[in-house]
Amino acid sequence: MTDERWLAIGLDLRLLTTGEGGRRTPVRLDIPFQYRPNWGLVGMPDREQVGAPVFCASTVEVTPGSSARAVIIPLFEGSLPQWRSVRVGDELRMYEGSRICGLGAVQWVEPARLPLPPDDDARFRVWTQQG
Repeated sequence: MTDERWLAIGLDLRLLTTGEGGRRTPVRLDIPFQYRPNWGLVGMPDREQVGAPVFCASTVEVTPGSSARAVIIPLFEGSLPQWRSVRVGDELRMYEGSRICGLGAVQWVEPARLPLPPDDDARFRVWTQQG
């Protein structure tokens, strides 16, 4: 039995350059849910954050100043009401600690099932490779 209360969010993600205050090193995105940044949602005060790990991305590694398509899936049930306010076109701030390291432009928001079934896994991965 799958649980459909979760969300998946497709982003066009851009890491800030080091000069913009971002990371100095690349981010590896090749292992599902391993990279776990926090996100500032529209309407949240600066530095307020909620977590959502990266499930998959269009590239294995993203360097500061470069971009990738990514799918994030919030995994903390208590933050789901906040995530449900996210809309296409929103810009999410990607945090590591108190530092903004990237920006994510929301391309889509869809219900997701956990554990993630193979058809969702494949569909999300295909989306990251398009465009």
